[in-house]
Amino acid sequence: MGDSGEERVVEHLRDAHAIEEQALKQLERAVELANDDQIEQVYREHLEETHEHEKLVRERLEAHDHEPSAVKDLTMRSGAVGLRQLADIAPETPVKLAMHFYAFEHLEIANYELLGRIARGAGDDETAQAAEKILEQERAAAEKVAETFDRAAELLLEAEESEGEEGSDSGSEEASREKEEAKS
Repeated sequence: MGDSGEERVVEHLRDAHAIEEQALKQLERAVELANDDQIEQVYREHLEETHEHEKLVRERLEAHDHEPSAVKDLTMRSGAVGLRQLADIAPETPVKLAMHFYAFEHLEIANYELLGRIARGAGDDETAQAAEKILEQERAAAEKVAETFDRAAELLLEAEESEGEEGSDSGSEEASREKEEAKS
């Protein structure tokens, strides 16, 4: 493997590591925000896989006598590299959480598709195989997130219905109070 090919592989491995670091933080948050056992389980399972992905990417970097880039990891955490808009979707509802992770999984899919091709082109079959292994799991994770869409929508509608009921109850209580005050 030539120097320029290895440099490209290392650069993309560092990008992959930064993305995995961001995914770990976001998945930890998703587990906390899920508010549904079925949805939480999807994020919890992928969190475990993501720990493995981070380790595998770090090992491939070390095989090239490099380590993850603290700058790239920090940049990704701060929401740069085109993820600012994605990070701005506050996943406070199950629907927004599902949208957020579905988009993020596809970023990871694109990342590993390209890493695999770059590694193969540079003659780094081990990194290409690692990218393909992770890619398969990212595709499966995206499908699992998509499978939460119906439940996420259901939870959102239930929450809206209960808020509507509470709003109409408090509205009638307020109207009763106003009537009582007007009598006195």
